This record gives sequence, C-alpha cells and structure tokens, in this order.
Amino acid sequence: MKFSQRYISPPNYIPICSDQQIDQRGYLALSQDKKSEASEFFEEALMIDVDYPPAIIGLCEILLELPPTSQAPLPQTWIIGKNRALALLQSLTSSPRGWSLPEAWLALSRAFELEKDITNAKNALWKVIELEDAKGVRPFTELPRIL
Repeated sequence: MKFSQRYISPPNYIPICSDQQIDQRGYLALSQDKKSEASEFFEEALMIDVDYPPAIIGLCEILLELPPTSQAPLPQTWIIGKNRALALLQSLTSSPRGWSLPEAWLALSRAFELEKDITNAKNALWKVIELEDAKGVRPFTELPRIL
C-alpha cells in the first residue's frame, strides 16, 4: 500500500473544528444572509465553549432581529429568542471574557431597547462609548505579557 493511500480520509470524515473556525463560518453564512445556517454554526461553537463571546454576539444578532411590523401579536418564538439573547448578553457582559467588548454592550443595548427598557439601553450605550474611548493600541490582555 502506498503512503498516500494510507492517509486519505474516509469519504464521510468531518474534521473537528475549533470554536473560532466554527464561529467564522457562522459570520460568513450571516454575511450571505443564510441566517438559519449561521445560527447552527454559532450554536455549534457554543457547544464547544459555552462562553465564547463571538458566537454569543453572532447568535444574538440573529435572535434580536426585528419581527415583521404589523398590528398582530408578536410570534412566541421571537419573544423566546429575544429573552434568550438578553440573558446571554447580560451573562456575557458581566463575565471577565465579555465585560470589555463594545460589540456585546451594543447588542445588549439593542436587547434592552426591544424590551422597552430605555434606561438600561442608555447605560449600555454609555458603556460602549466608555470602552471605545479607553481602547488602547493593544488589548488589556497583553498587559501581563508586557510587564
């Protein structure tokens, strides 16, 4: 048997990907307006790392899409998705991995706005401004390495 024949993957082999690779696939699908596929990728990334900020933010972008504007009551699934997004974003912004992410705070302000909680929406937007104003050339996570 030749060397190349021994190391060919079986036809149904799916390589294991990292959460970063999977969430990038999610953002790619989102940019192509494939929201269902993007949602699946973000959920898969969260199965690997439940607190992975880019996947949480990407999933919440999908969950917080505005429902069709009509006089009819809001669909129950949208209300459940909005509540899930709000909980995920509140958890993320209070965690060490997400407290300094302006994107997370911006999504949280949008979730508060959809909840008609204008005070908390304003506070989240002010946090975005504070974080952007304080953003340095390098992230704060580099500080221990520099010292």
